Amino acid sequence: MSFVSIIAEIISILGTIPEIKEVHNFDKGKFTGYPAAVVYPSENSSDFETTTQNLRQYVFTIRVHVPLEKVGTLDHQTADRILRETLDAIIAKFDNLFTLNGVVNFVNATPSVWGYQTRETGGLRVSEVRLACNKLATI
Repeated sequence: MSFVSIIAEIISILGTIPEIKEVHNFDKGKFTGYPAAVVYPSENSSDFETTTQNLRQYVFTIRVHVPLEKVGTLDHQTADRILRETLDAIIAKFDNLFTLNGVVNFVNATPSVWGYQTRETGGLRVSEVRLACNKLATI
């Protein structure tokens, strides 16, 4: 288990959510479809669990982007509604796939930061879901 195998499974799972039109494991300047999701590692830790196991935590951030009126035809109210619906779908998906199809022992998905972002294409409404992936590692 590693950052590589976990992020690959997260990307695969996000690709099954119909609300999400584009998923990447790197930040792009422009997206071709919205809502667009970008997944990146944000932290990791390891704690003593038993004399033969450590509990490792790999934390990823899923940032979801929805355009505002400068980019498309969405007004702020519609962009917020789409973002809420997309985040609900993401959280529900990871609640149901809490082992990432056996890649980790358990996952906690929680919404974190909501905000706005300006890109070369215009203004975006964004939100981040923090995905804490926990795995018992034999030492």
